[in-house]
Amino acid sequence: MKKTSNVAELQAIAKQVRRDIVEMITHAKSGHPGGSLSATGSFDGGGTTQLILDTGAQGTLISPTALAALGISYRNAVRGSIKGVTGDANVLAVRIESIEVEGARFGPLMVVSHDSSLGSGRDGLLGRDFLDNFIVTIDSAARVVTLTPKK
Repeated sequence: MKKTSNVAELQAIAKQVRRDIVEMITHAKSGHPGGSLSATGSFDGGGTTQLILDTGAQGTLISPTALAALGISYRNAVRGSIKGVTGDANVLAVRIESIEVEGARFGPLMVVSHDSSLGSGRDGLLGRDFLDNFIVTIDSAARVVTLTPKK
């Protein structure tokens, strides 16, 4: 590898290395012992979609295709950007009145619309904007997550 002390070059190299790591982990179907934990989420009391529980994600993210299938309107969407290990992206955020997962319900909240290519049958990430409203108990051996409302 070429040696450099140029900050811009180092930032570009670091960004590419992060992308390569994520792609290798995805290709190896690794990253979480036993795979990622997912749940079925109901939006605004209507349709459902599969979400990966992501305690490291600040917000909830759902693919535009899933939002369209759920009938969620972009009429009052807010433009913004997100930054992750694979880089930056321009996104739209839409207001959801409520999300319910296995009886645990919270809302309203803003959900980011972004296609993050999470894999077959996975439509988004359930982030801390939802999860922080509950005591989250993970039984890794049983692959069960329990959400208990905070008092």
